[in-house]
Amino acid sequence: MENKKIYEQKWFIVTMIVLIFPIGLLLMWKSDAFTDKSKKIISGVIAVLVVITLFAPEPPSAESTYEVQAAEITYMTEDTPGADAVYEDAKTYTTALSGEYTIGIAPKDLTSGEETEFTTAQSGNYIAGEDFPVGMYDLEVVSGSGNVMGTNLNEIMGTGDSYFGDLYVAKYDNHYFSEGDTLEVSGVSIKLVPQNNDAFVIMPNTYNVISKQGSGNVIGTGINEIMGEGSAGFEDMYVNRFDNLKLKEGDSFTTNGVVVELQPKESKVLVTEATDPIPGHEQTETLSVSTFGETCEIDSETVECDKLAKYEDLKASLELSKTVTEKVVFENDNYRCMSDDQTVDCDKLYDYDNLVKQIEQKK
Repeated sequence: MENKKIYEQKWFIVTMIVLIFPIGLLLMWKSDAFTDKSKKIISGVIAVLVVITLFAPEPPSAESTYEVQAAEITYMTEDTPGADAVYEDAKTYTTALSGEYTIGIAPKDLTSGEETEFTTAQSGNYIAGEDFPVGMYDLEVVSGSGNVMGTNLNEIMGTGDSYFGDLYVAKYDNHYFSEGDTLEVSGVSIKLVPQNNDAFVIMPNTYNVISKQGSGNVIGTGINEIMGEGSAGFEDMYVNRFDNLKLKEGDSFTTNGVVVELQPKESKVLVTEATDPIPGHEQTETLSVSTFGETCEIDSETVECDKLAKYEDLKASLELSKTVTEKVVFENDNYRCMSDDQTVDCDKLYDYDNLVKQIEQKK
């Protein structure tokens, strides 16, 4: 008996009817493997199924389209302390009316060891290393009122007895004079008091800075503000609060004529680093913004947006990314959810509740 070609064999023809019925029907009618009655029955069943498919009502559905702006930044994270790091409860710090602070370092740790008390005339020019030893000093008023200027120094100091008494400060804390730094006084005599014993230190943390007394400048790493109540008619120039100032060890913080309170945002601060810190790693942060709000991710994991270290940079670099189409179909007593023609979990759709509401109105 002659072997039949594969497209003439019954099993192949049945497979083609199931998979590609027009080709399968053509092969069936040319084949002698089926009786005429079988051919008619199979053709009739397929015709009925085609009609049902063409004229059956589509399941109710609803869709919405929206624009997405997105930005992404990949960077190396910093080393983080290991398990044997030592932490302590964070503290609130109150500064002097005027003074300089180095974050994480006490004034006594910045002294040269050679400091001696030194008193100026009411007016004069002086050089550190020649007229008085290099080192860390508090500046205290002895008599008079006037200007105290020099290298990284510009203060109005005095007893405050004059009509403009609120402009004057009687003490300026923690000023470090390096070799060759200048000190100029005009109208006021001041005393340089060595800072050999002051252990006051502001620990690294993120702080809210609140003005408490006086009005003046607060400057340093990450801040340059005029803070306080301000004088009549100039209130709009002053702010009473500066939030989320991140201060690291070695950063500077200076007050001029205003007392501020530093309120910590983190409840614990690192005192001793781990012997084996966990090395930094490459991290990708993503910010997506649509009419439904913001979505923030770190290494493709959704997080709260305040967890993004680069949030402000991402916000500034947002650009139009794509158009997203969401669709919900009600079939077989269930909701099927799609985003850009990909089936997804329904809780991933921003507009799910609205789309379901539209479908319910169509039923």
